Amino acid sequence: MGTASFKGHRFFFGKDDYEESKIVLHDFAIDAHGTQNCYYYDPLTVKGDKKKTEENLSMLTLSEYEKYSKMLRNKKFGDEYFKFTGREYMSMYPRDKPRHFMWPADHFDQVHWVTTRETHFHSLPSAKKIKKIRELGSERVLNDDEVSESQSHVNT
Repeated sequence: MGTASFKGHRFFFGKDDYEESKIVLHDFAIDAHGTQNCYYYDPLTVKGDKKKTEENLSMLTLSEYEKYSKMLRNKKFGDEYFKFTGREYMSMYPRDKPRHFMWPADHFDQVHWVTTRETHFHSLPSAKKIKKIRELGSERVLNDDEVSESQSHVNT
């Protein structure tokens, strides 16, 4: 999970019964120099005690284990990324594929020209003409000689 914080802010993790037990499981302070952005706390791995670690892992549901594995994989990738670039990896690894097409950038100053039949409206079409894209599906695609129903609402 993520949160917002500030330099020097202190965090600690305690048991559910912290008020009585006063047991601190883990604590850390946000980097006062502003150089570290990612912090991890692994409550399941017990360094030097493989048996206890396996016991902790066995208590997870499949869904929890998958999330835990994803976090570990992300941390390992982040460590390698930092070694290679000197910067922290600020996303999840592996990332989902981009949802939108991205034009390739093969060299600096590269330009792509794109022609679209989509338009910028200067006024909204009537509610009768506006439909959800999913409702229209392939009917929304215009042939080269067709004009959009909402063309009258476009600056020309």
